[in-house]
Parts: sequence; C-alpha cells; structure tokens
Amino acid sequence: MSEIDTLSAHVQIQNLYSHYSFAFDGDDPEDMANCFTQDAKWDSELHGHFEGRDTIKGIVEMAKNFGTRRPYHLTMNVMIRQLEGDTANCSARFMLVENTLGPTAFGQYNDVIVKESDGLWRIEHRQLVEIWRHPASISVNK
Repeated sequence: MSEIDTLSAHVQIQNLYSHYSFAFDGDDPEDMANCFTQDAKWDSELHGHFEGRDTIKGIVEMAKNFGTRRPYHLTMNVMIRQLEGDTANCSARFMLVENTLGPTAFGQYNDVIVKESDGLWRIEHRQLVEIWRHPASISVNK
C-alpha cells in the first residue's frame, strides 16, 4: 500500500466513525446501516448481539423510542491499530450525551473495518465495550 493509499484509508476510516454518529443521531437507519458490511456483527455485553445489516438497522429504530431523552454520540480518539491491505483493526472512544442528564455513558468501540468492492470502508465487526454508565441513563436492551 502506497503512502497516499495509507493516508487516504486513514481519512476514510476516520470519516466512517463520524458518518456512523451523524446517521445514528439523525434517525437515519438506512444510512447508519450502510456503515456496516452486509454480514456485519455488532456485539455488546449490555445491548446484546446483532448480526447483519438489517438487524443492525433496527438499533436506530429502537433508539427512536427514547423521545427527548435520546442520547447523542460523540466519537473521539480514533486509533487505527493495524492497516493491512483492505482490512483495518481500529478502536475509538465514545461518549453518549443525553439532553436531560448530560454525559450518560462512556466506552470504546473495537472494530474490524474492511474496504469493500465499491471502494467504501465499512465496519465488519464491532465490539462495544461500555466503561461507565450513568445510573439514570436509558439504553437499547437485549
């Protein structure tokens, strides 16, 4: 991989994290699900296991039920741990901020991200590790 290809991959992967947050928080399940491969896996001890783009899309649908208590995603400290060809192992920190409570959760995404045949980078496997949660916060439950 050339230096320009490596830099381009880094920018596109960082943009993927932003795209996910904006699509999720913008109540756009189709756009959020497009951040994932067709056969993606999404795992969380708190929220459960979701497999496939259509199932992952349902996470946004469930979150719509939160109304004004809807949390917003802040994603930061994106780290591309390993980039080989069309596969990247990445981690990023996230914070959820709720209108009525302020910060309600903090954690880390551990992701395998792949470049697909259409040239777009998508999440193939997401492991969500929650580090802290406000006792009064809401969540998408299993």
